[in-house]
Amino acid sequence: MNRGLGKTDGLSLVEVMISLTMGTIVLMGVINLFSANSETYNLLQGQSRMQESARFALSYLSRDIQKAGYKGCFSLGPPPLFTMLLPTDIPYEFNMLTDIQAYEGQPAGWLPAIAPLNATYVAGRAINTLTIVATTDVLTVRSISAVEAALSVAMPLSTSNPIVTIPPAGMEISAVTADLALIYDCEKATLFQVTAINQAAGLATVGHAIQAVIPGQPSNSFAALTATGSFGTDASVAAIDTITYFIAPGAGINNEGNTPLALWRKVRTAAPVEMVEGVENLQLLFGEDTDANFVPNLYTTANLVASFNNVVTVRISLTVNSINSVGASVPPSLGCGIQDCISGEVFDGLMRRTFTKTVQRRN
Repeated sequence: MNRGLGKTDGLSLVEVMISLTMGTIVLMGVINLFSANSETYNLLQGQSRMQESARFALSYLSRDIQKAGYKGCFSLGPPPLFTMLLPTDIPYEFNMLTDIQAYEGQPAGWLPAIAPLNATYVAGRAINTLTIVATTDVLTVRSISAVEAALSVAMPLSTSNPIVTIPPAGMEISAVTADLALIYDCEKATLFQVTAINQAAGLATVGHAIQAVIPGQPSNSFAALTATGSFGTDASVAAIDTITYFIAPGAGINNEGNTPLALWRKVRTAAPVEMVEGVENLQLLFGEDTDANFVPNLYTTANLVASFNNVVTVRISLTVNSINSVGASVPPSLGCGIQDCISGEVFDGLMRRTFTKTVQRRN
């Protein structure tokens, strides 16, 4: 008789333990590999995001700084005249008397004070200066809009309302909010308040009615816009672009539940818009030309600039971060008192890098 017929041998306890041990080792290797790949992915994504944020922010800042002071063929002329009673009546959003304004961030505030940014020409659209991050700089640049409307009819000295050809994209001037605009040719320029815009047959009459003089508010103090000289059909009317950049908390939340800082931008009378998330610091140096050779002789902070009309270059330093925590141990550039650090630590897990660029004005 064959007693071994149909007999099956199972795994011994030792074999089971060896199999479990080997399986555990393999599983741990897979988990470690996945974790390492995940960390590498987060690091690469953080680096890419920092580079993308810096490139985008510097591109906008550079373009607006280069354009500062652009007033068509009058760009190299003196500050424009104005129809307001006093220069102080010109609102911040339209003050073409200064091409560049900046505010140096200090631990206890800004020099000069940023109080002008609190004023608003259109209700509800001012910059809330309480949200601007301490010690970061604020920059304002001014120019006319790229969309210019040429005069279709010459304006003799007695004329008060220019007639212009309507550009395809519109004039970007609102009579509803009584915006200020610039009329200019290659010899002169005048800042005035628009009181009406009437369009017909491809033309627009831009109203310049005299307004009641209210202290501290813009108003046309004389009826003849051409009191500074007649304007021919080589003249144009354009909107004024006043663009302000500042650092404030963004609207998003990162993977640690914190609110990343962001670069904000306000254009003309529109409400401020969050431009680039993850920009945590903006520092500026201004190259002043003190001998009229269009080359900076010294670089200084905003509070020490003798005259912004002599600034020919602006050096931008932007500190950007990865937005989401990637386990980095780099301290935040503004400190844990302003930025949210991990509990009990002096870092927040974000990667950060500072990008610097020097931009030369073209006007």
